Amino acid sequence: EIPRYTRVVNPTVLDFIPEEEEKTNLSMKMVVSSAKDKLGSLFNLICSLKSQSAIIFCNHRDAAERISDTLNEKGIYSVYYHGGMDQDERERALIQ
Repeated sequence: EIPRYTRVVNPTVLDFIPEEEEKTNLSMKMVVSSAKDKLGSLFNLICSLKSQSAIIFCNHRDAAERISDTLNEKGIYSVYYHGGMDQDERERALIQ
């Protein structure tokens, strides 16, 4: 409900939440590993996905870049995306 003091007349309501939950082909996987074997565990997980696409979330920008570089060195194509990139770089990463 919109408060009266806003003086909004005939508001338009936008509802992007469907009444029925849509089926999706997204899934989430989590692997617990020791600090020294995180990259190895990640590599094994990605290999188990075969040719499926994946998004890897990192806590730090440098970790995103380092993981992407490591995966590319091991023959798994990847790009990183983070807020420290210029807009042009982010757009190029998205279309790859």
